[in-house]
Amino acid sequence: MSLLPNATNSDYTNTFFVKSANLSTIVSSITSSIVGNTANWATYPAVSTVNCANFPIFSTSSVTLDGQLLTATNNVLLLNGVPVGTNSPGLSTIADWSYYSALSTVLMNGNGLSNASFIQLNGNQLTTAGNNILVNTVNPVTSWAKYPANSNVDINSSNINNANQLNFITALPGPGTTGATINSLNSLNFSYATALVQQAGINNVNNIAFWNPNFPGVPGAYANMYSKNLTYLGGGATYLATDTNLSVPAIFTGNVPGLAGGKIQALGAAATYATINGNACPVVWS
Repeated sequence: MSLLPNATNSDYTNTFFVKSANLSTIVSSITSSIVGNTANWATYPAVSTVNCANFPIFSTSSVTLDGQLLTATNNVLLLNGVPVGTNSPGLSTIADWSYYSALSTVLMNGNGLSNASFIQLNGNQLTTAGNNILVNTVNPVTSWAKYPANSNVDINSSNINNANQLNFITALPGPGTTGATINSLNSLNFSYATALVQQAGINNVNNIAFWNPNFPGVPGAYANMYSKNLTYLGGGATYLATDTNLSVPAIFTGNVPGLAGGKIQALGAAATYATINGNACPVVWS
């Protein structure tokens, strides 16, 4: 309000007069009203820039800047929940976080690590070379054979090449054990060099079960050849025996090592006698 020479104006057109006796009461009432409402100043929006004169703002839970929410934890400043600054010792900016060791487990929340030249795990360096993972520059897959298999190995119709030996565990005899078995074998071929020096051998075989064309694929219906102790004229000896018919061009017998011995032969299905070393012996075989 303005004090004019002759009146007190409430605006440019309206005036009122105050008795000097009532002036102190009016001033006291106005002052009391102003002081009483001062505590509620924050409930009203500012209508101009607030100058804090370099004084801080205390005890606020958040600050909204252009619609963006600024909050803080003990030592991290967050914008809309995302860290943008920190006062952690030695960490000048949140962008420098990778220079310092993690203090707890890092949760990637389903995200990946991109463009890393290597990963350090327990002192070992992991890198890549093409589609291979290298541990300390070595491809660990190449060392797979140093470790025992913990399940069946499926070769998937491929070959096992350049093997020096194929060793089985000691087979446990008895019907309740499987022992050491080679199943579904098409052929067993030895090297020419091994055969040339008389070193291609199959040892410690009790029985060879051949395919039975009369019962193809029936387990147990084999044509067997085996070694067995048999009795002849009261004496026992080891024989190579079979439980099926044996068809050969000739049989050679002898007891001198390295020599074939004598040849025993029956000439065809219509033969009525056998020959020994080419000599007919109808009396013996009649």
